[in-house]
Amino acid sequence: MVSTHIGFPTETVIVFIALSVGAIFIDLFMHRDDKPISLKSAALWSVFWVVVAMAFAGFLYIHHGAEVASLFVTGYALEKVLSVDNLFVMMAIFSWFAVPDRYRHRVLYWGIIGAIVFRGIFVAIGTSLLSLGPYVEVVFAIIVAWTAVMMLKSGDDDDEIEDYSQHLAYRMVKRFFPIWPKLRGHAFLLNQKEVDAELAKPENSDVTIGRGKKAALYATPLFLCVAVVELSDVMFAFDSVPAIIAVSREPL
Repeated sequence: MVSTHIGFPTETVIVFIALSVGAIFIDLFMHRDDKPISLKSAALWSVFWVVVAMAFAGFLYIHHGAEVASLFVTGYALEKVLSVDNLFVMMAIFSWFAVPDRYRHRVLYWGIIGAIVFRGIFVAIGTSLLSLGPYVEVVFAIIVAWTAVMMLKSGDDDDEIEDYSQHLAYRMVKRFFPIWPKLRGHAFLLNQKEVDAELAKPENSDVTIGRGKKAALYATPLFLCVAVVELSDVMFAFDSVPAIIAVSREPL
């Protein structure tokens, strides 16, 4: 078999990429509707993805031996454990933006898709990230403490924000990028025509937009939430990626 520069045959890399891309499209297709995900559904999907991962581990065992399969399972389990703190951060972000349940999967999905790219970059960088460990741990401890406070102060998760014009994220970003301060379905971006249509509605007569001048595209609060989700996942990659590299230096 032809080997790649990362240490695995081309066939193995193709199988891994096919599973990864297939998982992304399956998840997007199965959750294409804006519906809240029940605890039962989330649990079943979690079990399904674990089974898929173990199937790939079985493939590695058959084609590359027990040691390689063991390293993959160890790295997978470690990533699962380290993702628990990510979960609390995501919950705090959703509470901060008061994102309705029906939009949360869409926000999380696209936020994580973007973060996957950055995680790939971190893995490519390799062991140089290990030197950041002690300092990053302090930052993460502060973040986890902050998320705990945010969750305690968030109140009822069903409360929705009608107008984000007073939201901290809106006030920080509007200086640099035009923003529509209200949710418009599950849209992340609006064009000028859509914004003009919204401004024509009586209930939006007092709405101010970002930088105060017309632009080709306007971000919505959901877009800001995606950006924060992606940024938080990238920050946690500084913790999990070096830990995985310490177990196995194979990027696959």
